[in-house]
Amino acid sequence: MIKKASIKDLETLKALIQEVQDLHHQLFPKKFKPFKEAKPEIVFQNYFEDADASIFIAYSDKKEAIGYIAFRQNSYKEGPVSFAYNSIFIEHISINSVHQGKGIGKKLIQLAIKEAKKIGVECVELNVWSQNISAKGFFEKLGFKAFYEKMSLDI
Repeated sequence: MIKKASIKDLETLKALIQEVQDLHHQLFPKKFKPFKEAKPEIVFQNYFEDADASIFIAYSDKKEAIGYIAFRQNSYKEGPVSFAYNSIFIEHISINSVHQGKGIGKKLIQLAIKEAKKIGVECVELNVWSQNISAKGFFEKLGFKAFYEKMSLDI
């Protein structure tokens, strides 16, 4: 079961982000705080205040929250060298590791695609960490293609 999240789900979302926040900190300790120092409730609060943003929570058959997706509609203006377009940008997706590989992430991505089609946007976009090989493979299996890479040099 997947349901749209509300402000009442803030503690549930905070628990769901812990695993991915710690992974980000492990991969990039100079850029991401460990979960115990992070304040994800502020991030989620901003989603609930943004009319263009949505969060959905996936539940197991036992009604346990096991993952979520957060996305927002983006509008890109025409520039000197680029066309204007609209997208749904997936900013967060996380499935508890014990529930990965069961089709939950695919269902959440399909939900985002359905929402995108419903509002008539041209594409669904997301970022993925280069070091997160399993996530990259997951998105590629669903048809996502690399479009942009950001590189960093610590000095």
